Amino acid sequence: MGGLRIVRPIADLELTRVPGDRRLYELRGVGTLRLEASFSRSAAAEAGDQRWQITRRHPRRFWPPRIVRRGELIIVFQATDPSGVVAGEFHGHARVRDGKVRWGERDLELRPSRRRFVLVDGALELELATIKGKGWGKRPVKLTTYDEAAVEPGLLLLAAFVVGALTEDAMKRAAQAAQFGWAPDLGQAGVTIT
Repeated sequence: MGGLRIVRPIADLELTRVPGDRRLYELRGVGTLRLEASFSRSAAAEAGDQRWQITRRHPRRFWPPRIVRRGELIIVFQATDPSGVVAGEFHGHARVRDGKVRWGERDLELRPSRRRFVLVDGALELELATIKGKGWGKRPVKLTTYDEAAVEPGLLLLAAFVVGALTEDAMKRAAQAAQFGWAPDLGQAGVTIT
């Protein structure tokens, strides 16, 4: 066996800003994200009658945030339901931009790959979606799903928010780096600048 299994794309989706509201984004047919804090630190996600609060947190074992290995910071995003129960999490490495995603009882991975991210079911080595981030503009994230039944709306909204936030962070770091005369490889971080 070996290698990642990819099936035919089922849906191409785009997270788009809702006209008249600079903080509200819609993923048509899935749900909405409302950015709540500056610097894309938190958002309210809604899909049908389900709601989650997505927040960037520092893991307790690494509080205050610290370097785990040379040049590597741990970042965490959590999606909690209205009763405070954690529905999903992303634990990642700030520099490399890869990480583990847990949604309910499922363990997944978010991997950077050629200016995009790939959401993978690690147990099956099955590619569930590709996600391309461009920063928090009018159309910050594009998604292609490969198996609609395997990707719940809340998981897609969490992944879209994480990719949007990570892309925004990488773009800010690239702008700062350009000021000092060196430029990181944004392709490794899954970033597209258009």
